[in-house]
Amino acid sequence: AEGSGGLSYASTQIPKLGTRFNFVSQVGLGLQSHQSANGQFITGFHWLHVSNNSLNGSSHNPDIQAIGIYLGWRLP
Repeated sequence: AEGSGGLSYASTQIPKLGTRFNFVSQVGLGLQSHQSANGQFITGFHWLHVSNNSLNGSSHNPDIQAIGIYLGWRLP
């Protein structure tokens, strides 16, 4: 399991009609198989949220939410 958060400042409004300054938070969960001589299989998901927390009013707070799924093979 993992989680993180931070601040973001972009050269353009993120998203459109939003602001340049945003808060970013992310959580994720992943699994990996037993490691063998050939490597190991990994899989998981991440959830991302970007928002300015209505600092410039609710009309300038369109948020971004995204879910990502990953599959992979980690080499030894």
